[in-house]
Parts: sequence; C-alpha cells; structure tokens
Amino acid sequence: MKSLLARLSKIHEVVIPFANWELFIIRFLFAYLVYHTIPDGMGLKTQPFPNGLAHWVDFTWISSGDLWGWMKLLAIPALISYVLGYFNIVSLGYLFFMMLCFGTLRNSQGAIGHTTQLVSLVILAQFGMSVWLAVKNRGASTPEQRLQRKRLVIHAARVMIAAAYLTTAISKIDNSKGWWLWQTPNLSVQIVKTQANQYYNTLEHYDEFLMEKFPAFIAEHPNVSRVVFAPGLLIEFFVFLGLMGRGWSAVVGLLGIMLHRSIEILMGLEFHLHEVLFWIFYINIPYWLVVAGIFLMKKIVPAPPAKTTK
Repeated sequence: MKSLLARLSKIHEVVIPFANWELFIIRFLFAYLVYHTIPDGMGLKTQPFPNGLAHWVDFTWISSGDLWGWMKLLAIPALISYVLGYFNIVSLGYLFFMMLCFGTLRNSQGAIGHTTQLVSLVILAQFGMSVWLAVKNRGASTPEQRLQRKRLVIHAARVMIAAAYLTTAISKIDNSKGWWLWQTPNLSVQIVKTQANQYYNTLEHYDEFLMEKFPAFIAEHPNVSRVVFAPGLLIEFFVFLGLMGRGWSAVVGLLGIMLHRSIEILMGLEFHLHEVLFWIFYINIPYWLVVAGIFLMKKIVPAPPAKTTK
C-alpha cells in the first residue's frame, strides 16, 4: 500500500518512454480517427439554437458551397505533418479549428451531443503542449530531447482523457448533490425508455430482458443495482491511474472499454470514439505484441552456450 501511495505521489513525473516507432503508430492511428471523425459535408445552413461560441459567432459560413470539402482536403497535409511529428502547432491548430467549427454548429441545432468532444479535447491538449514546448525549448536540441518532447505531446493527450473522465465522475456527484449512487435504481426507468425508443424507431422486437426483467429486478433490489453500477463510477474516477505506467495504462484502458460496452448494451448510448481513444493512447496493442513476440522468441530460440575460458 505504501508503495502504491509513493507512486501516486509522483504520478505527475511519470511519462511513458515510448519508442519512436510507437509514437509514429499512435499518431498515425489518431490521425486516421480524426480524418474519419470530420464529416465529408456540412449542410447545416442555420444555427437556430446557438451553443457556446455560436452566441457570438456565426458558424454557418462553413456550410457555404464546397468550402467544407476544401477544408477537409486541407486537413490531409495537416494530418500527415502531425503523423511525421513536424509543425504540430500549425497542423494541430488547424485540426482543432475544424473540430471547433463543426462541433459548435452541430450543437446549435437544438440537440447537444458530445460524440466528438473527447477527440477535440485530445487535439487541443496536444496543441497546447506543442505550444508550451516551443516556448520553453528554443534553440538547438539533441535527438533524445526531441524524442522526449514527442513523448510529452502524447502524454498530454493521455492526461486529457483521464481529466475528461474524472470531470464526468465529479459532475455526476455534484449534480446529484452526492446522491448519485443512491439514486442508481432510477436508471431502470431510463433503460425502459431507451429500449422503447429503439423499438419505435426500428419496429423490431425489443429485448424482453432489458425491457422488462432487468428494470424490474433493479426496482425490486435497489441495493444490488447500486453494487452493479458503482464500478462504472469508480472507473471514471480512477482513469488517471493509467498514467502510472504501461501496465496500469493497459488495464485502465480495457476497463474503460468494458464500461462503454456495458453502457451501450443497457442504455443504447454509443461511445465508439472514446473506446478507440483508449485503444490508441492507453492499451497500445503494438507494444504488447512486440513484448509477446520477444517473450516467445526467448522461449523458442535457445540461448547461446556460455563461453568457457581455458
């Protein structure tokens, strides 16, 4: 326990020593995600319910003619530059500007969603770290210093993901005046509403277990439901433990994905982009494949005989 507390006290000093090839793969996968997150077209001609910056800025200009198509085309060189690790301030700044514009306009249509919010925040975190490093580290630098700066940019993305989940957990506690866990049996009503909405949208036969049996069980056994839903809140609270190292990061990433899978099954709420972010920045499968490969090679290939001296 003391060892864990000692590590937690120094968590702000931990930056995973990603190799160059890992950083390249992480940036490539994130760039691929960003490109497919940006819509191909923007047909929103009005912003009837301004949200955020839309209270002061008219974002409908991005829907003018083929402008958005050209903006997405310009995102390609920005993404390539990001993947290669050059001109981060310009490339990430442009990508965040695009996400800000279409996200604000989309959320000004009367229904607010946060599907792409975390992707935008991850871009912003990397942009902010790139600006800070550019200001702090002027002049010549060694290859190792440049590598460490690239690690810090990815580290900023990981911190942002942890911060977003911690904020979500704190918001639940704050909005419920500390009674969120006690009120979880009320989720049975939301589960029924979700299943009913899906039925009326598709007219397909609803899931009897989720529509009737499971909500009824929650209502009849409120303490059981509190035990069932408590881990979800704890996962959100402790995503930051993934910043302690590679092993912690992989475990937290898998728990985060399991959380979103269960939410999708029970509530019909999809967080696929969040799951992909966990795969990219926390689980980091390429690294573990290399580790497994090295382990197997050591088991298969016999060690050379020790040299003997006469």
